[in-house]
Amino acid sequence: MAGVTAPQVSFSVSKKVANTAVLRNRLRRRGYAAIKALIPDLSPSALILVSYLTPDTKTPVKDLTLEIKGIFEKAGLLR
Repeated sequence: MAGVTAPQVSFSVSKKVANTAVLRNRLRRRGYAAIKALIPDLSPSALILVSYLTPDTKTPVKDLTLEIKGIFEKAGLLR
């Protein structure tokens, strides 16, 4: 389809939230894993920045997916 772009999602983790690069990258990877299943349902023109407020690595990715899905639904980003 001409003119239709794919949704763009980025994750941001500041040094105030996670001191080490290892932890920041782990949080980003968990975020991308959590939204992988949601990408087809996102609006094609969506441009999303998700910012972590706490360094939570204990929550299962499945639960993280549900939490992010609820936020995306509330924001009207899902089709």
